[in-house]
Amino acid sequence: MQYIGRVIGFVSLLYVGLGSWLWAQVCRPVDASSEPVRHRLAIYAEATSGDDKTVRDSLHLPNTALISFVASESVCKKAIAAYQSALAGTGHGFSTRVYVIQAGTVYAVYDPVYHWGPDPDFYTVVIFDSRWRKLSMYNP
Repeated sequence: MQYIGRVIGFVSLLYVGLGSWLWAQVCRPVDASSEPVRHRLAIYAEATSGDDKTVRDSLHLPNTALISFVASESVCKKAIAAYQSALAGTGHGFSTRVYVIQAGTVYAVYDPVYHWGPDPDFYTVVIFDSRWRKLSMYNP
């Protein structure tokens, strides 16, 4: 009987710990709505000529093929703070979770809940350097 009590206690702690971890996540997981943004950033970052290179340069993206989603909670916490600071006083609907895409030495951050303007599909991507200084922003 004492053994069953310990097992139930352990399972309860595991459930509470896992549940709080899941609710505390700041990084949004990769999904169907985030992949097009990563894909477009990859096109810009890998461009060596033409309009895509012009966009890459205007966004201050490095020329790189290293484009990936970030899952580090410490990075995402810095990203959400920088994103909300960069867009403070504009738009509406900040959430507590963001997508963070690393492109070489810079980060592209966006919150699909935040809207700039009346169209709910009009979201804002902000590009930051590794010290979380805003380099540029755009609305895909």
